[in-house]
Amino acid sequence: MSRGLGDVYKRQPHVKTLYLHLDNDGPGRLAAKAILAAIPEGYEVKNRPPPQGKDVNDFLCHRLGIPIRSAKGKELER
Repeated sequence: MSRGLGDVYKRQPHVKTLYLHLDNDGPGRLAAKAILAAIPEGYEVKNRPPPQGKDVNDFLCHRLGIPIRSAKGKELER
């Protein structure tokens, strides 16, 4: 488990539900599985990848009708 995620338990003991909004690709799905496996009992984990696009930013752009652009400035297909 990542160090940052582990700190949540120490600093925020009242937190019992974790929402994952990881990338909607292979590495993002693998990371979600690893996190789900590492979370101790007593916590609820909700894995919520975006319904469209690679990540939450792509989904938000799609929802708002904003074209998604590559790092080179060219518009990408959704």
